[in-house]
Amino acid sequence: MIDMSAIIETSELSERAIKSVVRVAGSLVMQEHRSRLPGHFLFSAFAKYGYKPRSKKYQMYKARTKGTTAPLVRTGALRAAILRNAKVTATGNKAELRSKGSKTAQLMSQYRTELESFTSEEERANAESFRDKFLVLASDPSLRRKRRQKV
Repeated sequence: MIDMSAIIETSELSERAIKSVVRVAGSLVMQEHRSRLPGHFLFSAFAKYGYKPRSKKYQMYKARTKGTTAPLVRTGALRAAILRNAKVTATGNKAELRSKGSKTAQLMSQYRTELESFTSEEERANAESFRDKFLVLASDPSLRRKRRQKV
């Protein structure tokens, strides 16, 4: 009798390794996006992110009393609180950039949706950056699971 068998070795990422790579790559992408957060407080954000237009009367009042017509900026306290408190949280399923206002500068729901908006170009750039980082991190041989199967 002749024993004809072969040992097949495969190396693939385990579910735990995939979640770990997703968490790290997502965290890195959101850190990059955090650098774009100050752009939400510029006057060009009305056109870029599609902010709800403010009334002419409000804009004139704001320019006269506060000296600026930039969106989401009245005294500057909300902008300072958002930029100071922005934190990246990442899990194996998603990554988020979260921030809260302060007691003196509350973050209302309309402002939250405006701050969380992305342009299609930013979404594409985030997706490409995530893909590139995922491929680099997933190619690490220490994350590979080796299976040996005798056939």
